[in-house]
Amino acid sequence: MEPDVQIPSTSSTPMETDDIVPPTSAIPFAVPHTPHNAKAQRQSMYRKRKAAERTPAEAADFAKAAAERQRRCKQRRLANSALDTGTLEQRRAAQIVSQISTPPTHTAVQPEQSTWNIKWSSSIKRFKTTFLDNEFGHACSVCDRLWFKNDLKIITAAQLQVISDWFVKENRQLREEDYTHICNTCRFSLNKHKIPTLAKVNGFSYPEIPPGLPPLDPISERLISPRLPFMQVRRLRHDFSYGIIGQVINVPVNVEDMVKCLPRHLDEDDVINVNIKRNLAHKTNYISGYMSKRTIKEWLDVLQNSSLYRLYDIKVDLSRLQTVVPPEEDLQDDSAHRIETIAAECTPESEILASRQHTLLWNEEDCLDIAPGHRAMPLNIIYDHHAEELSFPAIYYGQPRRFHMGVSVTPYMMATSELRRSDRRGATPQKVLYVAMKILRLRMVDGIYSTFRNVSTTENVTRRMLEDPEFLKEFVVQNLAFMKSVPSMR
Repeated sequence: MEPDVQIPSTSSTPMETDDIVPPTSAIPFAVPHTPHNAKAQRQSMYRKRKAAERTPAEAADFAKAAAERQRRCKQRRLANSALDTGTLEQRRAAQIVSQISTPPTHTAVQPEQSTWNIKWSSSIKRFKTTFLDNEFGHACSVCDRLWFKNDLKIITAAQLQVISDWFVKENRQLREEDYTHICNTCRFSLNKHKIPTLAKVNGFSYPEIPPGLPPLDPISERLISPRLPFMQVRRLRHDFSYGIIGQVINVPVNVEDMVKCLPRHLDEDDVINVNIKRNLAHKTNYISGYMSKRTIKEWLDVLQNSSLYRLYDIKVDLSRLQTVVPPEEDLQDDSAHRIETIAAECTPESEILASRQHTLLWNEEDCLDIAPGHRAMPLNIIYDHHAEELSFPAIYYGQPRRFHMGVSVTPYMMATSELRRSDRRGATPQKVLYVAMKILRLRMVDGIYSTFRNVSTTENVTRRMLEDPEFLKEFVVQNLAFMKSVPSMR
C-alpha cells in the first residue's frame, strides 16, 4: 500500500474490488465530503493494482468475506425497518438479530447507528403529530376564529369565571356549554382577567341570516347594493387562486334606478341576461350573468327594512317588479302564431322526427346592458364608513358592524377576525381582495406627510390647521406645500 493514498474503510475488511460496493447505509456519515471525481479515480486505480497483486487463494477469501459483509448489511437493514414499523415482538426479535449479525468490530459503530434511528423515528412521529393528526378548522369558543386542533386548549374554571363576570356586568345570560376550547391568544387575555379584544361578545360576529332568502348570485348582488366596487379579479394559473389588477373603484349607485331598468313584462321565474358596464360605450363588461326578478324582489323586501338602507334613505318601489299582464281584449288571435298540428297518419316519419327536435337560440344582442356608475363620482373606500356593508349585502344583510363600547377597533382587526371566522360567508375572493386593497391604502395614507416651504406664510401653521384637509389642499394648490412618500396609484 502506498503511504500517500488514504483508503476509506466502512467495515473491518477493506474493499479492494470494482464489482463490490461497500454498504454505506450501515454506517451513516462515514463518507467524508471531498471532491468526488479525483478521489474515486484514485480509489479505482488502487483497487485494480491490489487485485492484480492478489493470488487466486487470496481472491477467493476476499470474495467470501465481501459476501458475508453484504449478508450482514442486509440483515441490519431489515432489523432497522422492523424497529421503525413493527410491533413490540418484532422489534425485540430485530434487536436480537441485529446484535447477532453485528461482529465485535462494529460495536463502536452500533451506538451511533441506534441514535440515528431514534432521531429519524422521533422526527417522523413529530411530523405526524404536527401535521397529519393536527387538522385545521376548529373554532375558538371566545373569538370564533379557526385554528389547528393542537392550538386549542380546554378552558379552565378560572378563565370561565372571567367571562361569567363580564356577562353579569353586562346583564347577559351566559351559556357555559358554548365555551369549551380557547386559543392561546384568548387564553393569555383571560389569564390577565381581561376579555380578549377579538371576542364575539365585543361585536366581532356576523349578523343573523334572515330566513327564507334564496341564494344571491353575483349579478343580483350588484343590482341591490348601493355601492358598486369596480375591481378586476382574475384567476391565477391553474391553482384556483385569485388576484386583483389595479385598484378598487367605489362608486355610489342608486338601487331604484337599476331596478327601473329591469323589464316588467317578464315573469318572476323567468331569467334575463344582464351586462353591467362601467360605461355604455365600452364593449367589455364588468360583470355579466343571469338573474331572476323573484330573487331581486325577495332580497329588497328584507334589505329595505335594514338599518343601513334606512340610514341612507334607500327606497325601492317594489311594484315595478310586478309582472304586467296585458288585458284580454288586447290579445288578438293570429293564425300565424298558431302551432301547426301534424297528423301521424299522413306525415312522413322524417318530418315527425324533425318536428320533435327543439333548438334554443339566444341572441347575445338582446341583453340588458346597464351602467349604473356612469358619470358618478367615486368615493374613497377609506373615508366611506359603510362601504363594505353596502357593497356586500350577502354578507352583512344591510346591518352595520357594532362593537362594544370601550373597544378600540381598527380595520386590520376587523379583517383579521372576518377572514378566520367559522362562518365563511366573508371569505370569498372578491371580499378578501377588497379588504386587502383597503388595508393597503390605509397603510399608504399613514406613510404620507406634508412638507411646507419655509416662507413667511407658513410660519404660524398650527396643528389644528394641519388636521384640516381643506387647509392642506389649499396650500398644495398654492405651491406652498407638497406631499411626500406618495406612491403611484396606477
